[in-house]
Amino acid sequence: MADTQNADSAEPAGLVLEDFPVGSQRVSTGGVPARVVSSEVSRPVADSPPTFVSVHTVTGDSEILAGIPRIDEVTVANTALPGTVTPVAYLGIGIQRGSELILVDDQVTSLLEGTHRSNPNIGESGVLLAGIGEQLQPGDEVGLLVYSSHVQYTAVSNPAAADGNNRFDLTLKGLELPILDLSRHPTARLQ
Repeated sequence: MADTQNADSAEPAGLVLEDFPVGSQRVSTGGVPARVVSSEVSRPVADSPPTFVSVHTVTGDSEILAGIPRIDEVTVANTALPGTVTPVAYLGIGIQRGSELILVDDQVTSLLEGTHRSNPNIGESGVLLAGIGEQLQPGDEVGLLVYSSHVQYTAVSNPAAADGNNRFDLTLKGLELPILDLSRHPTARLQ
């Protein structure tokens, strides 16, 4: 649960839970409903800043982002010249904190052109993103970051995408973030 921005110097903090959170959490169990029914993103070129899709604005001082973000359905549609590149969307969870845009825990998931309703070889429905953990601050906006390129994938990216041709439209259905309110959660605690 260490702060992403100061991971090398932040005080270590762990979160103790009885269950591992996946997707939006119910209020009755100390969760914060954090869901966007649908959203569309158009990505122009690879070197443009990421697109931020806001899901939740933090109001209190006891909210934690912890678990696995989930999306019911993601469609990556090619908007580049036909035959030039198979588009790849790079998705991560972000925090807009003042003028800073933070990629939480430096975790990015890639999705190829097409419609995705699950991860390959995983028995869960929905697309699961990388597990994350971050203590949130009042006023933080938490959401999805959409990249056309990302340094973590430079070595395995399509060369045409590196030339700025990785343009795509992204359609999201049922984007959910695992956010807990420690002041209301029956068992969760920082340690």
